[in-house]
Amino acid sequence: MDMRFSIVDYGSDAYEACVVLREDILRRPLGLVLTPEERAMDVNAVHVAGILSDDTLPVVATLCLLPQGAGKVKMRQVAVHADMQGKNLGGRMMDFCDNWAQDNGYSYIFCHARAAARKFYERHGYRVEGTAFDEQGIPHFYMYKNI
Repeated sequence: MDMRFSIVDYGSDAYEACVVLREDILRRPLGLVLTPEERAMDVNAVHVAGILSDDTLPVVATLCLLPQGAGKVKMRQVAVHADMQGKNLGGRMMDFCDNWAQDNGYSYIFCHARAAARKFYERHGYRVEGTAFDEQGIPHFYMYKNI
């Protein structure tokens, strides 16, 4: 599958496509929408988009990286289009983010992973710290990776 990952600018058309994908995959199934406060946090994030070269589905994977200082970055809002799940796009996006983080002086990535996604993150080198906690009404784990 010919696909490229890139950093997209906040407010760009590609960013807006990422927001739509995040809402479709992560929010709507829970009866939620991104709030204005959550959208405002996006201005400080690095936005990653996975784009098929044939543009049949312009953005098929996305996530946000939110710098936390001291060499740490928080990964959030990881989403892959439903028709594209199970094709290793998420894994390829993790590799892209690891490389971006290293190239930009980060050595520690962490996230609040949904319990259902725990095994995915573990396959990509993340470790659980602590016990499950509730976020948006579903169980999550604090997971991290030293890169």
